Amino acid sequence: MKRATLVVALFGASFVAAAPGSPAPTAPVPRPARLLRTLAHDPGGYNPERTSVVTDLLLGDFLFHSPSTLGPKAQKLGISCNTCHPNGATDPRFVLPGDRPTHPGSVDVTTGMFRSEAENGRVDPVNIPSLRGLRFTGPYGHDGRMASLHDFSQSVVVNEFGGAPLPWNELSALVHYLNDFDFLPNGKLDEKSRINAAAGKAAARGEALFEKPRKGFGGQSCASCHVPSRFFRDGAIHRLPVGDGASKHGFEDGFETPTLLGTLESAPYFHDGRFAALGDVVAWFDTAYALGLTPSERADLTAYLEAVGAADSPLDQRPLAQALDATFVYLELLASGSVKDDRRVWAAVSALCVEALDGAPRRPDLEERRLRDRKRLTDLDEKARAATTLDALREEPKELHRELTRYGADLQGAIAAERR
Repeated sequence: MKRATLVVALFGASFVAAAPGSPAPTAPVPRPARLLRTLAHDPGGYNPERTSVVTDLLLGDFLFHSPSTLGPKAQKLGISCNTCHPNGATDPRFVLPGDRPTHPGSVDVTTGMFRSEAENGRVDPVNIPSLRGLRFTGPYGHDGRMASLHDFSQSVVVNEFGGAPLPWNELSALVHYLNDFDFLPNGKLDEKSRINAAAGKAAARGEALFEKPRKGFGGQSCASCHVPSRFFRDGAIHRLPVGDGASKHGFEDGFETPTLLGTLESAPYFHDGRFAALGDVVAWFDTAYALGLTPSERADLTAYLEAVGAADSPLDQRPLAQALDATFVYLELLASGSVKDDRRVWAAVSALCVEALDGAPRRPDLEERRLRDRKRLTDLDEKARAATTLDALREEPKELHRELTRYGADLQGAIAAERR
């Protein structure tokens, strides 16, 4: 993975990286909105000194963004959980280096790339899912193979990426963070998940079609599986004629009902991403189940799905300073002692902060300060590697965080002043 892709993936500030010592471009790349329920009422960020729960959440945040979590091969490539699931959404442009030929936004995890035992000799691309509202969407995996998010997360690390099993405190913190992702607000739905006037007349007609019993569905409707009051899902596994099982008479292909919320930011669709648009999904169900929809009914049903899958603010609108501090705040983990003497975490935190500094826009009047702060980070990493115990170093990360927070604020202010 190129360094530019890595920095965009890591801290979500949407800036393309440049090599140390070279100018960094300032053009932002749109990224999915960042919405955590814990931060929704405190948009300034984490305050690790407030409660141990917040510190635990911060550890999970760090693990989600650090390539070291997924093992040595992922770390070498610069791939973290956030690479495929930026801010909990999906990256439809992602292509795994060296992967079998699949469409962007999918990953074949049944190869020997990360773990030789995973090779199955087939091309099995899996569409990268959104993690929005994850606490409401069990069981997990497109086939619903695991009921526990703890088990599923550990399986991804160990069985898909060949990483070492996460210690319980880290696994618990990561799951805490995953459970904190919320669905994005959608002004086209009311508090009962019904379409309102903002969705338009076509979507209103589509809602009626969505709830209409169909002979092809055995007397059920679309809403029977995608239950509006249950986040447009039923938590069940269904056999659909879309897989590639060993036999058409076998029972290998069960699929968990996905939520319809946020679907406009999670294209393409189906477990293997075979459909580029929601209209294609409607057409497939119409044909596969002989629903007998007219062209206008297909269009209305598609309008309904698009309204349900919409979001009020789909892009990351955080100011530069706040986006940068979303990475710099990881230094508080080292200051709090919550990771004890874990050298891997210390090294990874330093690396993420360096990447954030290198990826942010450059200002000639702040370049000397940036390089000084960068050196302090690398020096801290060297001290941690050499130290017998890390207790004596814990005040330095706290001071570094304060300085880097000020740097981010000054950088944002300088850029704003230049534009006035």
